[in-house]
Amino acid sequence: MVDPNFRYLDPDAVWDLADALFALDLDADGRRRLLARLPRTLAASLPPASDGPGSLAQIELDLDRLNRIERLRDGEVPLDLYLQGAQRLARGRGGDVVTAIEDARARVATGGPAAPDAPPETPERVIDFDARLDVAFLAAGARAAESVGLVRVPALRDGAALLDGAGNPIHCTGTVWVVAPNLVLTNHHVVRVLAAAEPVSDADLHRQAAAAQVTFHPDGVDAPPEAWQPVEGLRAFAAGPLDYAALAVATDHAPLPLRTAPFSVERFSVNIIQYPLRGAEQRKLVSLRNNLAVEVGDTALAYLTDTSFGASGAPACDDAWHVVALHRAASATQRWAFNGRQLTYVNLGTPIPTLLADLAARHPDVRALIPPAAPAGRP
Repeated sequence: MVDPNFRYLDPDAVWDLADALFALDLDADGRRRLLARLPRTLAASLPPASDGPGSLAQIELDLDRLNRIERLRDGEVPLDLYLQGAQRLARGRGGDVVTAIEDARARVATGGPAAPDAPPETPERVIDFDARLDVAFLAAGARAAESVGLVRVPALRDGAALLDGAGNPIHCTGTVWVVAPNLVLTNHHVVRVLAAAEPVSDADLHRQAAAAQVTFHPDGVDAPPEAWQPVEGLRAFAAGPLDYAALAVATDHAPLPLRTAPFSVERFSVNIIQYPLRGAEQRKLVSLRNNLAVEVGDTALAYLTDTSFGASGAPACDDAWHVVALHRAASATQRWAFNGRQLTYVNLGTPIPTLLADLAARHPDVRALIPPAAPAGRP
């Protein structure tokens, strides 16, 4: 088989060898003798040149094709078989022809052309932009993860559990995180459980929240029963684009610090601790790769950080593990490319300043519970 990427001889060596073999003044019989040791099917597959069997064009065609075949099934090298025939035809000629053939056979015996010299090594460099982080980033991330939990909310209608077609209770799972002492945040759609087209009364919304359970265990849905604790009630919520819900939960986990200071999305990383559903598992995971922000506005921060079902309500954090947004959804897009590939989706979070302003306007008592925003800086 011809491998377009394989060569025994570099192009210059092929041309020099062809010039040397042309001096043999080959005719049709001479070419047959050159090809005599090749398998008949291979010899027959070599394309004829319009200039004739002994022409320079024919020699170049033969060499180019044979130079690309590493070995036959029996281990023989077709180019070397061709060159052996050339050596027989060159007997008694001496000079440049014999030298060119011998040099070519020596190169074939070594397995190919000499590798180019490696470029000189230089002192280490930052590639593109400096993405290094203080080692404290790791410990701070581990501490932040302790304040991120999984919530499981049942679907109720007039207080009675709703069942799916198989007779199993309908419920929704999502991610929560501690925003204030004994208060966690998630998405409104997590507490709502049902799709927007299905009505859920305010009374059932509060009942569903009060019937929900939370765990901060890393095993998520597989956490032992004693790791789950009840939600004590729904303290505040907003549907629509902001999509948040504040739940009362008795917990000793520390509130995550919030970031309200403005920032540029250029080279800004968004790290998300979440409980995504992957197969049958729903464990605590963190997204730290391919996680650049692409746009920030009043109602949405857009980023490339990976999430999936169950991540709804997760904290989207900067590299100091200060929460910059409440993750809520994905959105179809054709506006950005990443790693040379057109994106079809980006993920979205509700910016913390917008969320706090809405809480202050509609639920000032809940807003008053949330500690002041942390200063931007190192973890």
